Amino acid sequence: MGDGSLGDVNVGMRGDGSHASFGRNMAAPRNALLLHSAGKEGNSEMTGPTPFVFVIDDDASVRKGLKRLLRSANYESEVFKSASDFLARPPHPGPACVIVDVQMPGINGIDFQQALIQRRREEQLVFITGYGTIPMCTRVMKAGAADLQRKGMKLAVCLIC
Repeated sequence: MGDGSLGDVNVGMRGDGSHASFGRNMAAPRNALLLHSAGKEGNSEMTGPTPFVFVIDDDASVRKGLKRLLRSANYESEVFKSASDFLARPPHPGPACVIVDVQMPGINGIDFQQALIQRRREEQLVFITGYGTIPMCTRVMKAGAADLQRKGMKLAVCLIC
């Protein structure tokens, strides 16, 4: 992964009157995620906490690159070098997405997903990996992941209003 490219992830925002989380919009491209706010349908005001994107990756260059990219797209973000570090943080009070590497020392991405499920946390996960397999993809998607992207592709973040 020495080329600095990170995968394709599109993230967007809309209000739909439901719970606070990220989710896939079936009318949007496969990679598009829509941020569901706690506001009512058609309400353009964001009344709750600011949506947040967290990044967990043991590779400092990936963390740095994603942090810069998210900042350039006006997303608030926080980066962590391990899943344990993220789990030690209090949950974000509003909508949140976690971009997490599958292969990490300590708690890997798949074990991290299970830890969130056990804690009844609602952050939506976008997995990134350089070593993805079809069974891995099937497992994380069935457990509720928003997406799994292969590292090595250019990462494009699009704000969809």
